[in-house]
Amino acid sequence: MRQALAALEREMEQLRNDARAAHEDGDHAAVRTACEQLRLAENAWYTQIGHTAQPQLPSKERMRLALALLGVPASPREIQQVARAFTGKDLPWAPLASVRRDEQRRYNTSTSAASYICPALNADDFTPLRGLYALSEWPLERRLRTSTSARVDFLTMVTRLASHHQSSSPPVQELLRRLADHIPGVEVSMNASIPTAIARAAETELHIITSDDRARRATAARTARRQLDPVQQIFGAPRN
Repeated sequence: MRQALAALEREMEQLRNDARAAHEDGDHAAVRTACEQLRLAENAWYTQIGHTAQPQLPSKERMRLALALLGVPASPREIQQVARAFTGKDLPWAPLASVRRDEQRRYNTSTSAASYICPALNADDFTPLRGLYALSEWPLERRLRTSTSARVDFLTMVTRLASHHQSSSPPVQELLRRLADHIPGVEVSMNASIPTAIARAAETELHIITSDDRARRATAARTARRQLDPVQQIFGAPRN
């Protein structure tokens, strides 16, 4: 436990430095990302010392943190699994059923830049995809889904989770084992941890399939920027 606490404390200090540097550079998106990662690290630190009295974040904020950790569009089930593995607490889905409508309303009434939970967008017609959530601060290319994007995003998600500083915790390792069932070539040896083996297998497949998907998304994003207004680029074009 002592080593785990020390690692988390180093992580928190680095994230504070990252947030401060981003603030000084005026990079608001980087500030938000560092602060969200800092919240996760702090929650893990509290868990390590057996403290359960830290304030419970609202469900929507916990959803935002899970998406920031995943780094790619995700389904409700994926968001819930990550929230449970990394925080030890269930994320009830019922209060989030109207999250897209609520977030668009907040966007329409906000006077300052902020991060919003928004839908991933279909790369063909830019309509919102049902049951797939993203963060508005992500580049448009990352929020678009082509016919090849689901696999790329899944492997990217697994790589990010396996590389996280909490990947050695039992709940996260259990989640990674379940995800590894969908990745060929995972080989665990005495010289490689489970997260490392899973990350390597995911990265191997990503190396093969990413470039084509990236090109498709880039082409779709250029079209979307020409055709859509700023609100539609976040929340999607109306369905015909």
